[in-house]
Amino acid sequence: MKTIFKNAISSIIIGIEDYQSDDERRILSSVRNIYAGVLLLTKEVLVRMSPLDDLDLLISKNTKLVKNKDGSVKLQTTGNSTIDSNGIFKAYKEFGIKID
Repeated sequence: MKTIFKNAISSIIIGIEDYQSDDERRILSSVRNIYAGVLLLTKEVLVRMSPLDDLDLLISKNTKLVKNKDGSVKLQTTGNSTIDSNGIFKAYKEFGIKID
């Protein structure tokens, strides 16, 4: 799941490059890219906290309960959508992670 971390770093680097550009139109792109990069970094924290058998569990927008053959129950991700900033803040609060 190194893709999220790499995408985060790339977005932040591009945002900084946009900010340093002489073209005033790149400022808006700079803000978007830096925001996206930071958002991806916050998701990466949750990915690293997820169980090894489902690294997307804590960033998945949709999860469902699944009964295993032995009768135990686990959460399983469904779909490819990931949580938004509100979901991230909620998860961080539930895990006691402080974020500004």
